[in-house]
Amino acid sequence: TTFLISLTKSNSFRLNLSTMAPPAKTINNVPSRILANAWVPQILQYTDMENKVDSNRLVNAVERTLPLLEDGPESVPFVCRYRTEIIHPLTPRQVHVLQSLLEQHSSLSSLRSKVLQVLPSESPAPTEVLTSV
Repeated sequence: TTFLISLTKSNSFRLNLSTMAPPAKTINNVPSRILANAWVPQILQYTDMENKVDSNRLVNAVERTLPLLEDGPESVPFVCRYRTEIIHPLTPRQVHVLQSLLEQHSSLSSLRSKVLQVLPSESPAPTEVLTSV
């Protein structure tokens, strides 16, 4: 983790996390930013009408939350309780939806790799079929 620390006029430290871009995280060879942009419309369905959140903030929150759900052994309740600064403004329901979308993506990615292993060995598959899988 990299932090940007600057001195203010009163010689106190100010920590600025928003200006530092984290390294691009990939999930099953797909950048997490792309997954976040694709999944935010589904996550927005579970937003309270009184708590309208900007979709860019949700995309950033989803992008920060995905590595927690994919890499670590943390469960959704653990992430919702102890990683609130990372998942904010996502609700626990939205994190559950995100977990199910991540599981679907992982299973489809696994299925895709199995199909791609079988296709070339059985018959010469056209390039269009291989790219559409």
